[in-house]
Amino acid sequence: MDRPTHREVGFVFYRGPAMPPGLTAPKTRVFDGPACRLFARDWGGSGLPVLLLHGMGGNTHWWDGAIPALSGLRLIALDLRGHGESGWASGLEDYQFESFLEDVEAARREFGLTEYAIAGHSFGARVALDFAATRPKGLVRAAVLDFLCEVLPGQLDRFTRARSQMQPYYDREDAVLDRFRFQPPGTLLSPEEVREFGRWCVKRAEDGRWTWRFDWRAFTLRFRSVWPALERVQTPLLVMRGERSTTMPREHFDRFLAARPSARGVEVPEAHHHLIVDRPKACADALRPFLLGVSPSESGL
Repeated sequence: MDRPTHREVGFVFYRGPAMPPGLTAPKTRVFDGPACRLFARDWGGSGLPVLLLHGMGGNTHWWDGAIPALSGLRLIALDLRGHGESGWASGLEDYQFESFLEDVEAARREFGLTEYAIAGHSFGARVALDFAATRPKGLVRAAVLDFLCEVLPGQLDRFTRARSQMQPYYDREDAVLDRFRFQPPGTLLSPEEVREFGRWCVKRAEDGRWTWRFDWRAFTLRFRSVWPALERVQTPLLVMRGERSTTMPREHFDRFLAARPSARGVEVPEAHHHLIVDRPKACADALRPFLLGVSPSESGL
């Protein structure tokens, strides 16, 4: 398959003037969360509301490239605490799994959602599954994209190192953009596209220096196995992985589907862990019929 063109990537889409039929330019909303202010983008529409959750260190823009192909749904992308345009919590105790569930609940209340779906990528998928296991009322479907089912020994070392690092600051924007990488680093984007995407992920601090739009204290979160939570989920599920993903190896994908035979499983060809950025149209083509409650054949895909 060919490398995705630059126009497939969300940060280019939102610099263009056109919107697909049935979608409007997103309205931004800032509202009070349990630990800090929260930020969301709402594309409006009368279809089933879908809360879109990003991964660790990400933000709402991870979903940009898929938005044009998700018409017929009301799409609401949320920046979790310590990410993107949302505020940073005050203490380490505010960056645990249960804390992020409270952000999702705050967004559900803010937008008045009584019947809705959730789609989450990576860490956002883990949040979505825990939310479905503990707060299923009104949640009609959940899509979970390429996430860490359990921490393997090598991955544990990486998270342990990250927890010991302090928030980095840089004197120039170029200095921080030069360091932007997807983690894990595999992607179908060119180095130039990766660097451009990084502009969504950096900000200027109050002292004039540059840093990430991500509170590194969130690395103190302790990852845990997904399997106990999965046993409690009754919500219809779609699970997706990138064919080249090292975060969700094939054996974990297969184990997930074995544990939930009713779940719909999709592997996105050639995509890495950040499949929603690598292959946004392919991801949307799998997500849309599931979120609409129809089979792929009924949707005409």
